[in-house]
Amino acid sequence: MNKLNEISKKYNDLAYMRHEQALYLRDLIFKYKCRSLCELGTLHGKSSVYIGSILEEQGIGHLYTFDVKRETPSVFDLLKEFDLEKFVTPVVSPEGYTWDLSDIIQKQERKFDFCYIDGNHT
Repeated sequence: MNKLNEISKKYNDLAYMRHEQALYLRDLIFKYKCRSLCELGTLHGKSSVYIGSILEEQGIGHLYTFDVKRETPSVFDLLKEFDLEKFVTPVVSPEGYTWDLSDIIQKQERKFDFCYIDGNHT
């Protein structure tokens, strides 16, 4: 069983991304060979581990995921469980993630191939 299926099986009830959406993202990331990704809104990190597993399968790439708080289970817990820490860097900032994102872009001159906006559901 691949990691996308493992994630879905174990965390099906965890908000927000569904398995079908992960498969759609997989096709998109593979088609455009996305290597530098950004996610705005992490919550538990379900979408982060989905994307991390896609990057692992692709063999290259990195995701920065940003949110204002940590939830339980946390993105750190899920990344460790699925051994995806080298593909995903979570950034938690209580003041809001726009400053951290801006700092990363300016200091590292990083450009993102793909940005997944997944915040403020509530």
